[in-house]
Amino acid sequence: MRPRATHALLAGADYDGVVTVASLGWYPTSITALTGALLVVLTGCLKPHQAVQSIGWRLLIMLAAMLGLGAALNLLFWIVATLLIPRFWGV
Repeated sequence: MRPRATHALLAGADYDGVVTVASLGWYPTSITALTGALLVVLTGCLKPHQAVQSIGWRLLIMLAAMLGLGAALNLLFWIVATLLIPRFWGV
């Protein structure tokens, strides 16, 4: 079998494994996806510099910013629910 065909089969099996493990709930999706990505690099299907080049940095930065915004909103809702509502509405 040619090397490219072997890599395609390995990558396909890796993808199938990630989807199966994540959908059955054996491990969290984030851990499963990172393990799958690592396996693709370790088996030689993808070179490390290709993996780094394929990262969507703008999307990654946006997701990190959204995590901070979510934490701030969570704190705001806690303040409203525990401090302001009981004080002004006597609940």
